[in-house]
Amino acid sequence: MINEEINRDPRSSVQMEMDSAAQLRREAVKARALADAAFGEVQRRELAEVATMLEREAEALERALASQRCATDFT
Repeated sequence: MINEEINRDPRSSVQMEMDSAAQLRREAVKARALADAAFGEVQRRELAEVATMLEREAEALERALASQRCATDFT
């Protein structure tokens, strides 16, 4: 069932992964904004850590996509 839904999706898997990375970056921006508005130092630090983690995940996803594109360029 899930595979059928994926096969019907007109976007390529690469585009979906790029969209996922962009979504992670948007969530990181939100977490940073919440951290800036936080009253407590602990909450501020935790939200900043979440933002950093989301940014790292987006970077890792983008690197994986870039290396995947490079690998397909040589085939």
